Amino acid sequence: MGTRNDLVDRFRFPQPAPDQAAAMEHIRAAALHLAYELWDVLPACREAEQALTALEEVFLWAVAAITRTKSGKGTPADPQDFER
Repeated sequence: MGTRNDLVDRFRFPQPAPDQAAAMEHIRAAALHLAYELWDVLPACREAEQALTALEEVFLWAVAAITRTKSGKGTPADPQDFER
C-alpha cells in the first residue's frame, strides 16, 4: 500500500520529461490502434464496452508507470506506425 506520502504521487498531474512524453505518445497510439480494431470487430454490446474500458485502464496505468519512474525503457517506435 505504500506510505501516506505516496498518495501525492498518485494524485499529481504528471510533468513528463521529453523521453517520457515520447513513450506516452507511443502507448497512446498503440492503445488507440487497438481501440479502433476492437470497435471495428466487436458487436455493440456490454462486453465490448467493458473491453474498451479495460483498454482505457491499461493506457492510464501505462502512463502512470512512465511518469512515476525516473528512467524509461528503450526508444519507442514511431507513433505514426499505429495511426489510421
